[in-house]
Amino acid sequence: MGGQGVQWWRDHREADTLLIVVTDGKIAWNAQSGDFDWQQTTCLPTAMQGFDCEEPLYVDICWAKRRGLPRFRDRRFREAMLMLLAAMTGRAKVEIESEDIRE
Repeated sequence: MGGQGVQWWRDHREADTLLIVVTDGKIAWNAQSGDFDWQQTTCLPTAMQGFDCEEPLYVDICWAKRRGLPRFRDRRFREAMLMLLAAMTGRAKVEIESEDIRE
């Protein structure tokens, strides 16, 4: 999401609904300032500065680029997707995973 997308999100959504998937670069949170550590964070647009929120959910899947296309049965990829699905649906990861196994 570029600067315009971030501004739209800030204007129309709550900060706690932000989900970040890191595919390249680095992300670091500074709990004291309640903002990303902009000296270390390289994967976000600067429009994210001062978002004034608690640490948002982010999933780092940079490792997947080195391994080719990940499959859902890949343990790390599966864990990342379960985290995102849980956040999006408001369901527990274990519940989603149990349902998948049953099916």
